[in-house]
This record gives sequence, C-alpha cells and structure tokens, in this order.
Amino acid sequence: MVAARFSAALCLLAGSLAWGQAATPARPDDAVPGDVLKDIKAKFVPPATIMSPQEKLQILTDRMKDVLRAGSAAEDKHPQAKNLHEVRVLMLQAAGFLAGRDEEGAQDLLLGIAQRTLKGDAPPEVKVEADRVLTGERLKTLSGEKLQQEIRDLAKRFKDTPAAGAAVAYAAILAAQHRQTKLRDELLSELEAKYADTNPEITGLLRRMGRKIDVGKPFQAELTGLDGRKLTLPKDLLGKVVVIDFWASWCPPCAVSAPELREVYQKVKDKGVQFVGISLDREKSAVENFVKRLDLGWTQTFSGQGWEDPTASRYGIRSIPSLWVVGRDGKVTSSDARAHLEEEIQKALDAETK
Repeated sequence: MVAARFSAALCLLAGSLAWGQAATPARPDDAVPGDVLKDIKAKFVPPATIMSPQEKLQILTDRMKDVLRAGSAAEDKHPQAKNLHEVRVLMLQAAGFLAGRDEEGAQDLLLGIAQRTLKGDAPPEVKVEADRVLTGERLKTLSGEKLQQEIRDLAKRFKDTPAAGAAVAYAAILAAQHRQTKLRDELLSELEAKYADTNPEITGLLRRMGRKIDVGKPFQAELTGLDGRKLTLPKDLLGKVVVIDFWASWCPPCAVSAPELREVYQKVKDKGVQFVGISLDREKSAVENFVKRLDLGWTQTFSGQGWEDPTASRYGIRSIPSLWVVGRDGKVTSSDARAHLEEEIQKALDAETK
C-alpha cells in the first residue's frame, strides 16, 4: 500500500506529513469533524467521466496523496480524537495504493500509519487492517514453517471479535501471495464455512480466488430499470437464461467490451436469453448517454448508489465488468462468464433441454 518519504514529485506531501503543525492538546470529547471525514472519503469515488486507464490512475494517485495530506492534518489537530481510527483506515488504503505503485517512501509511510493504528484506540475491524500490513512486512524475511505460522497467527489473532472473518481473509490472501497453496485452501475453506453468508467482502474474495460459492444458488435482486419499472430476480425472468452484466460508464474495460457483448446479445436474444445490465454509476444521465452511444439494447437497471448498489454489495462485486449467467430455474450457472460468455450461455441452454 503506501510510502514514507516522497521524492521530487511527492516532496510537498512529505513536508506536510513530516512537518505538520504541532499537535494541540485534545479535549476528551474531541473528534475529527464529520465534514473532514466526508471530504476524505470523497477522494475514493471513481472519476465519473470516461478516460484512459493511465489518466484514471494519475487522478487516483493525486487523490490518494490528498487523502494522506488531509489525514496527517487531522492527526495533528485531533491526536486524541475518538474517531481518529476512521481517518487512519482511509490513510492505510491511500498509502497502500501508492505503495502498490512503488511511489518512493510510500511503504515506510504505510508501515508508520499501521503502527500508529495498532497502538491507538481503534476497533478490531480497523486494527486488523493495520495488522495485515505489518504481518505482510514481517513475512518478507521468513520462509517455510515460520512463514506459515506467522500467517496462521494473523488468522487467529482476532478470534471472537467482529474482525475474525477479515483476519482469516487477509491470512488467505497472504498465503496465496507466498504460494502456500495448502494453507491458502485451508483458510478459504474456513472462510466459506463460517463467513460466506454474512460478509459481502468475504464472499467477493472467495469468488475472486476461484471458489464457486454462488453456482447452484438463486440469483436474487430487486432492480429498477431506467424507465422506472421494477424487476425482481429470479421471479420475473424464470424460464429464461439470464446474463447479468455489472458495469459503469466510467469503466474503460466496460466500454471496450461493450461491442463484443452487443454482438453476443444479437446472437442469442431470440433463443430465450435475456440480458440485464446493472450500472454502478451515480448519475442517471451518464448511464443513459453510455447506453445510447454504444447501442446497448437490453434491459438496464440503475440504483444511483455506485459501488454500494444493493445487488453489487450482495454479491461482493469489486471489479467490473463482471458477467454472470443464470439458468432458466433462476439459479446461477456461472459467476465469472466474461472470458467465455457464449460458451457459458450455451451450457445454460443445453442444461435446460436435457
């Protein structure tokens, strides 16, 4: 995730982090103001306009630097704030993003934020975020049984707390990163057994790591079309094979793949196949313009809640486009159909005719 001392391009940020105003004594009821938190959180909202991946990456990089600058100021001004952990978890995310881009000094900065978070008065759900950063750093010097034990310790450290599932999830990710296949599968099995039905973030992780946790289960959604009509799945489309497309107008890969998706739609629309788009945009006009420009002639739905769209949240959607196929019985046949959409549609059609 992120860095400590920024060079040339980041020197101003480094200065603000290292030389912030002297901390002022905090009142017992001191808190980081709500508008400050709101402004910091807004930096994580994806750009609403279509742009190249390089442009988007640069904008996000600049925003994450802003998050660290604002977070450092909040730490200086409210060092004993009861909600300071809310700022630090955002700083961890921002620093992690920058560290992932190998920004100079970012990793050191990330570790410093993580250490302050663990020492501070933060709930387990926040401390686990810091713990996985520091655990990941320790793993760099370990191997064999010691490495495996360090990962297991993280998974157990938050047992019987609200962060228990997150700790196991982070341990599974670290096991995968260090090619500990057996340990990874063990931890994923624990996640699936204990937490898959209670935490959308965990269900999303399980999907991304290849666990077919949705296949064979009903695809459930309460959707609203661009025309205001309600659509309830699976009830309203039972008897049809349904392709679910999670997308957004600001997503370059969505725009790139749209012509191919349109081509598949034309081939199968008269075979009892229904396409349903679920937009993760926040502005309805952006959805309407995108649909019109790219001639997407199938049902499009929109909640205006972005990544917090209820159906996207239910199914742990964290990357788009994401294509699902649902059989005529309303049950999921594929939760990762993007690479082989026509093949997955045909499988669903064939399954109904046997």
